[in-house]
Amino acid sequence: MRWTMTATVATLALALAPGLAACAKDHTADALCNKMAACGTMSKEACHSSFDAMVLTGECLDGLLAGGDENCASLSDQDLQELCFPPCTGSSYLCVPGDKIIVCSDGSQATFSCDWLCDQQGMAYSDTCGITGPDGSVDDHDVCWCWENT
Repeated sequence: MRWTMTATVATLALALAPGLAACAKDHTADALCNKMAACGTMSKEACHSSFDAMVLTGECLDGLLAGGDENCASLSDQDLQELCFPPCTGSSYLCVPGDKIIVCSDGSQATFSCDWLCDQQGMAYSDTCGITGPDGSVDDHDVCWCWENT
């Protein structure tokens, strides 16, 4: 078994987020991805495969879904984008309860599911998020620790 970190995947996923709404992996994902497809923002499949890991607040989701599929403006509303992806400075990673990691990159912040980030790399989440991995490996910032069988 080999341990690895997922910070790179989170950074790549966040780089795609500004200017786009994101799907949340729960009962609202279908509604949100349907709206994105109806508005021509992206296909339902691309929405789910690219953004299922994001964890969005209820207030953010309510705003994005406001007006149904006809209100495409909500997907690009600047105030709503800042609510969903709060501005931040620098580059940082912070593990939070519930196996999630908050990533700040390129001026925007997003919260991701560690399980999904590991899955996107074809690995399994180790149930460890932090500086120290389950095998004692240490990184210079919080990461979701994944494992792969070798």
